[in-house]
Amino acid sequence: GEAMAENSYFIQSVGGMSMGMWEAPTPQAALLQFYRKRGYTEDQVWMDGAELAFSKDIADDFSDSPNTWLLEQIN
Repeated sequence: GEAMAENSYFIQSVGGMSMGMWEAPTPQAALLQFYRKRGYTEDQVWMDGAELAFSKDIADDFSDSPNTWLLEQIN
């Protein structure tokens, strides 16, 4: 199939801390790259359809709310 076009996403925490720009086809894919860069493996965080899924230990790390990031598409 065709590769999806890359978009640029600016990720920041709900608290306002910048996590930088990430290139990916979708916001969730950008978040996945972000988690990979932070050292999380595919056993800990992965795409489940269009959404990110997290292993039990990661959910615990984040108090069951790991997806507290604001994403803004830049292009």
